[in-house]
Amino acid sequence: MTEQPAAPWTLPRDPLCVDRAAPIALATAGQATARADGRPTLLHVTGPPAIGKTTLAVHLAYLLLRDYPDGGLFLDAHGSAARMVVPPEDLARQVLVQFGTPAAEIPAAPEDLLAVARRLLARKRMVLVIDDVSLSGQVEELLGDVSNALVIVTSRSRHDELAAAGFTRIVLTGFDVAAVGELITAMGGAGAVPDEVIRMLCAKCTGLPLALKVGAGRIISGEEDPHELVATLGLADLEQDEEVSVERVFDAIYRDLPDDEQTDYRAWGAMPVADFGLAISAEVLGCTQREARRRLAKLVRRFLIEDCGAGRYRFHYLLREHAAKCAAEKSPEQAQEVAERATTWLARRAIALDRAYAPRPVPQGSEALYASIESAYDDADKASQEYTVEWLNLLTAAHSCTEFGWFDLAVAVPAALYSFAYQTRRTAALIDLYVRALDFARTAPVQWQLNRDLAGLHEQLGEGEAAVRFAAAALGTGYAPGTSSAHEWMGLGYEGLGRLTEARDSLTLALSTVDLMDDPVQEQRAAALLRMHLARVAWKLESFDDAELALSQAKEYFAQQDRDAPNLARCEELLGDLELKAGDEPAAEARWLTAGTIYERRAMPKNAADVLDKLGDLAGSQQRPGEARAYRDRAKELRGQAEG
Repeated sequence: MTEQPAAPWTLPRDPLCVDRAAPIALATAGQATARADGRPTLLHVTGPPAIGKTTLAVHLAYLLLRDYPDGGLFLDAHGSAARMVVPPEDLARQVLVQFGTPAAEIPAAPEDLLAVARRLLARKRMVLVIDDVSLSGQVEELLGDVSNALVIVTSRSRHDELAAAGFTRIVLTGFDVAAVGELITAMGGAGAVPDEVIRMLCAKCTGLPLALKVGAGRIISGEEDPHELVATLGLADLEQDEEVSVERVFDAIYRDLPDDEQTDYRAWGAMPVADFGLAISAEVLGCTQREARRRLAKLVRRFLIEDCGAGRYRFHYLLREHAAKCAAEKSPEQAQEVAERATTWLARRAIALDRAYAPRPVPQGSEALYASIESAYDDADKASQEYTVEWLNLLTAAHSCTEFGWFDLAVAVPAALYSFAYQTRRTAALIDLYVRALDFARTAPVQWQLNRDLAGLHEQLGEGEAAVRFAAAALGTGYAPGTSSAHEWMGLGYEGLGRLTEARDSLTLALSTVDLMDDPVQEQRAAALLRMHLARVAWKLESFDDAELALSQAKEYFAQQDRDAPNLARCEELLGDLELKAGDEPAAEARWLTAGTIYERRAMPKNAADVLDKLGDLAGSQQRPGEARAYRDRAKELRGQAEG
């Protein structure tokens, strides 16, 4: 089993931070007072766009980290991007992921996510940075007992509710001339930039750190005379009402780029995603990945694009907005072409990843698309890793396919995301995409596929009524090969609602119609899964003989399929319960040991802990105190790993 980190640390590296002595003093004083009073240290860094809020927050985390040995987390609330504002439960999900919680153990229900996150954070001496908050509720619902923590929130707004909750507000302003000189020195321009140039740059950028960093990068590159560069930056005529907007600063910097770099700046700005890799860059630019890397490096050197390492790049959100505006103004047709090329690449990549990741059949209606696209990998774990990195981009592409009216892809891409979303409990993100895709479904098989998948998405979210409703809609399409699967999801929906007799009847119907699939391989696996589901329901109905027969049949199949080892463990565990019920304690112990071993091997600590508790109780009842204690200690250890 993968060991969970004792002190998770997911903050970005300590950034360059200048001219913040007063805010740092306010923060350290606030920390001293809070610790003396036995309170958490709560800081709220606020100010206008591009003022350096995140930079200060992360720097404070490093400055004060010695008092917080339990680690540090960085959560992105996406408050500056209207379509990306995340609810509190998604911040909770970030907490669980950063603590190393296995995807299979992350709860689906929002209230459960928040409860587990609060439990992980409770009384920890750790740093928690929540960046780019737009709604105070994003913070308030996440935090429980953080009495020993340092919590730093950044936002563009004052959020008086945070002040009322005990947060010390730190308001940032722009740099003065001395700070600009300090910035240039820190960036490597010590002694090389005349004071007059520093004063002009500060005035024209009105002290905005982001704009100053870009301008300073141009100056200290040594490629141009600094006096001429600042003089021709074109900002003097923009100094109206003693203000210069960030957008106008970037306008001037953009106009001063060479033509080829302007073209690339617009191209990356027209892409529908903020972070990206070399492959999609090469597709958009129409060049090799090596050439794309070279061209990206030019804009990285100018501080216009950030190199995140591992072949990933991203725009700061303000620069991305500006680049997109430039692209639309210069050539709306080319901007649209770039957006479409990027969306097409991401859509096809989703299908390539699905082919590598998912064991389920090709989605109905997408057979030709899947046949035209090779699997991304021969390893599901690698596909999972890329899914994780590209997830938001793939979702964006799925939405774009709908907006572009690309009916085939609007249906295929959500289906290509289904298996990963289901296994990693991201199903809520797909509901709207599936519902919209129903408008494009023209045939019974496609209508069945979408309704059947919607039943699965809702079942995982614990929404049994919706699962039953969509399963019924799938049945209503009349698509015969999908009859069994639709009955299966209807049965699982009923089980979630506690309507066990109806669950049993639906699952029995599903088993009796498996042969309609007309695919022997899928029929075998479907039958095994259905027997396992039926056994679980029979156990709940106290029909123990029926449960044992169904489990034995399911186990025989799963024992031959390595990818189904978790299902084999579930069968062994329930068979152990049945053995104990029948009074055969040695047989029960043997089955539970087998199940526990598999659960641990497949990084399912909560399942393993449950089995170990059963083993501990059994050993205790048999007067084997040493073994009972060992089992319970191991169960406690596993639960600790699962919870953080």
